Amino acid sequence: MPSIVRQSTRTTHKKRRAEIIQTARAVLAEKGPAALSMRHIADEVGIKLASLQYHIPNKAALIQALAEDVVQHYDQHLEEYVQGDSGDAEMVLEEIIRWIRSPKEGEWRLIHRLEVQFWAMALIEPVVAEAQHQFFQGYRQFLADLICRINPALSWDEAIQRGALMSVMIDGCSLITSELQPRDPQLDHLTDELVTTALQLAKRPPSR
Repeated sequence: MPSIVRQSTRTTHKKRRAEIIQTARAVLAEKGPAALSMRHIADEVGIKLASLQYHIPNKAALIQALAEDVVQHYDQHLEEYVQGDSGDAEMVLEEIIRWIRSPKEGEWRLIHRLEVQFWAMALIEPVVAEAQHQFFQGYRQFLADLICRINPALSWDEAIQRGALMSVMIDGCSLITSELQPRDPQLDHLTDELVTTALQLAKRPPSR
């Protein structure tokens, strides 16, 4: 097969696979794990089940592809903050928190909705639990690095502990005030309080 044909075939396969993952992402976010069947995804994409299985052979592979895709999106965005880091670690930490708490319209809002579904799926799907574990390891290390820059007196181990606490606070707030929840006026300024508390935690003197 001529190389130009092979390249075209690979490009088509890559595009179709990306379309399948994007569709599965939307289905999971809007309808939950119960709707994540191979046949339903094939129908949503507008292809035959056999065609879907050519690109992604089974539901386990689909779930793994979804988990990797979500983690990649978060990693990519965190990396963008690293690349555009102005040197002000406090400002970067605040921007990260506000971004996680208030994703923009479009794809990122969908990714934000997926987080709730993945928390639930991680309890029953080992591949999701592993992807989530690896992501949160990197997430904690990212926060710990910012914390060390804000408070150089901390040891790395203590910065990791505080990064873990910070990640729990951020994600916990997202779970109780997602767009799926009824608006609670008493929580309208929760993000501001979260930023203040996170910075206080970062700046607190070493425990020992």
